[in-house]
Amino acid sequence: MQLNEIAGRNSISVKYLEQIFAALRKAGIIKSIKGPQGRYLLARHSKDIRAADIIAALDGSYFLDSEEVQGDGKGKTNASVVQWEIIEPVNEWVEHFLDIQTLEKLAECAKEQEEALQNMYYI
Repeated sequence: MQLNEIAGRNSISVKYLEQIFAALRKAGIIKSIKGPQGRYLLARHSKDIRAADIIAALDGSYFLDSEEVQGDGKGKTNASVVQWEIIEPVNEWVEHFLDIQTLEKLAECAKEQEEALQNMYYI
């Protein structure tokens, strides 16, 4: 697709999309074809692009910040308890969740939702 088409469909400025697409291209998620009929394509199949890849390309780490805590999580400080009992499990869950969410899966969900809205009737 061409960038101005994507911008128009989503009410986003072309300048902003250029920045997003530059980051996605640098991460190897999309590739561009230059020229007057230039456009963007996925660099890999949508089933091979994880939500984690996209978030990392655009925002960097998606993990909760953690403190460097010494020991095995069974120490006496409040920081170590929070780190090992809350932050680490949340980060592990988020990592797993974003690893299994693929672009293909998200596109299928969006299509199903769009179809469901088209079949809705109001009285």
